[in-house]
Amino acid sequence: MYKMAKAYKQETGKPMFITSGNRDLKEQKTLHPKWSDEKNKRSSHVHGTGYDVNLAGGGENSSMFKWLKKNGPKFGFRWPGYKYYDKKKKKTVTEWWHWEYHA
Repeated sequence: MYKMAKAYKQETGKPMFITSGNRDLKEQKTLHPKWSDEKNKRSSHVHGTGYDVNLAGGGENSSMFKWLKKNGPKFGFRWPGYKYYDKKKKKTVTEWWHWEYHA
């Protein structure tokens, strides 16, 4: 992660911030109760593996997201493409911030 953030900063002059990483199931249930059911353990609790990070400073149409999709795999990170429907916003939200390490 450090190498990827450093490369991003060198290329863009902007920092890359990690907002969240590893967390246990109890914390996951507190943060996201609707994604923490027993039937859906893997997709609802991937942060428990220690290989997932959430990033800040971008958006699904941002230059950061485009850079990550292009360069993340060079550092072992891939975007899993998670999306969900936000009932309040009445639209599908792309989880651009969620990245998984697969070295």
